[in-house]
Amino acid sequence: MIALRIGFLLATPTCKEGASRPKWTWVYAQFFMKILFFCMTIFLLFSQVYAEWQDRLGPAKQVNLNEILRHPETWMNVPVEIPVRFAWLSDVYIPFRTHFSQDRFVNFAAWDIQEPIWEQQGFNNPHFYFYVEKDNPELKSFLKLQTFDTVCLLGKIEGMFAGKPFIRIVWCCRLPGSLDEIKLKAIRTSLTLYRQRRFDEALNIFEQILTSKPPQDIESMLRKGIAQVYMNERNSFEYAFVELKKAEEATPQDPEVQSLLLECTQKLGQRANVLLEAWQDGLLKDARIPANENNATITLPTDIDPNTGLPFGQQPVSTQPVPTSIPESTSVIIE
Repeated sequence: MIALRIGFLLATPTCKEGASRPKWTWVYAQFFMKILFFCMTIFLLFSQVYAEWQDRLGPAKQVNLNEILRHPETWMNVPVEIPVRFAWLSDVYIPFRTHFSQDRFVNFAAWDIQEPIWEQQGFNNPHFYFYVEKDNPELKSFLKLQTFDTVCLLGKIEGMFAGKPFIRIVWCCRLPGSLDEIKLKAIRTSLTLYRQRRFDEALNIFEQILTSKPPQDIESMLRKGIAQVYMNERNSFEYAFVELKKAEEATPQDPEVQSLLLECTQKLGQRANVLLEAWQDGLLKDARIPANENNATITLPTDIDPNTGLPFGQQPVSTQPVPTSIPESTSVIIE
C-alpha cells in the first residue's frame, strides 16, 4: 500500500494549469514502483520462509555451534538459531548415509562464533556439514557470503554420521561488523602483547581494531580486555565502567560482561549511579582515558563549579606574571 501511494505521488506531479505532464515522470514512476514491488516481494518471500518454519516446528532456540557439537543428540530435529562465521562453500556429501546429496543441496563450512580463528588451531576447526537446498529462496544470500562474515543461521540437525551432525539451513541473516585477514592478524598480535603484559601496545592495537567496526562479539572481547587493564593495572574504574557499558551494548547477554560490571560498580560505590545517569544521557560515549595515567577519573558537567569553571574543590592557578626585572623602587645593596 505504501509503495502504491509513493508511486502514485511520483506519477502525478504538480503542474501549472494547462501544462502538459512530463513524459519522463511517468517512466521514472513506473520504474520506481517496479523496484518497490520487487523489494517487497523478496522481503515477504524471505519472511515467509522464516515464518513457515516457526509455524511448523515452533520457535527456534538460540545456541552456539560448539554446544550442538558437544551434544548433537540433544538437538536432533530441534529448530535452532546458530551464530557462526562463514568459512567457505564446500563439497562434502555422504549421500548413502544421509539424505544430503549434491544434486539437491549446496554444502558450506562455518566456524563457531567463539572459535579463535586468528589462531591456526581455531582456523583449522570449522564444521563442514551445513546444507542449503538448491531451490531455497535464500540460496542467493548464501552464495553472496564472504569468508569471515558473521551470520545467524536458522536450521536443524537432520542427520548424523561418524558422530558429526549434518545441519540443514533454511535461512540466514548477516550480523553487523566486518572481519578480514588484516583484522585477524591484528587481533592475534594484540592478544599476544596482552598476554605478555605489554598493555600499552596491546590497547593501542585494540583501539585501531575497534575503529574498523569489527563484529559485535569481537568488539565486546576487546572492550572487556581494555576494562580489565583499567581496573587491575591503572586503578581507573570510571573509564573501565565506560568500556564495559559499550561491551554490554554489543553483547547484552554476555555473563562475563555482567560480572565485570558488577565488580566495577561495587568499587565505584555511589559514583556508579552518577556515571550510569551520564551514560544514559549520552555524555560518556566519547570518554577517553588520558595516556599513561593511573587513577584517572571522568569529569562530568555536574562536577564543574559554575563560578570557577573548574571541578569542585580545585583552586584556580594564579596567572600573575612573574617579574623579569627589579622594580626601580627596590634598592640593591652591593657589598
